[in-house]
Amino acid sequence: MAECLAIRSALSSALDLGIQFLSLKTDCQVLAKAISSKRTVVEVHGVISDIFFCISQLKGFTCSFILRAANVEVDTLAKAALASYLVIF
Repeated sequence: MAECLAIRSALSSALDLGIQFLSLKTDCQVLAKAISSKRTVVEVHGVISDIFFCISQLKGFTCSFILRAANVEVDTLAKAALASYLVIF
């Protein structure tokens, strides 16, 4: 869930800034496969639907899986985003 919320926020911000081409790298293999294949994941259905909508607004988008060991800073950021989201709601 943390990763989904961070991705949705990043995509939304990118669109607000007028960014049209984006490359996403994630350490969540299930999420990378779901986004790449445009399949929903039941546990995060609403958030991933928002992600697909944002992606549809871009001119170019790629998504790939990377190992968590190569993604420590972003993993920490995603967890912080989830904590912020839970505090707000």
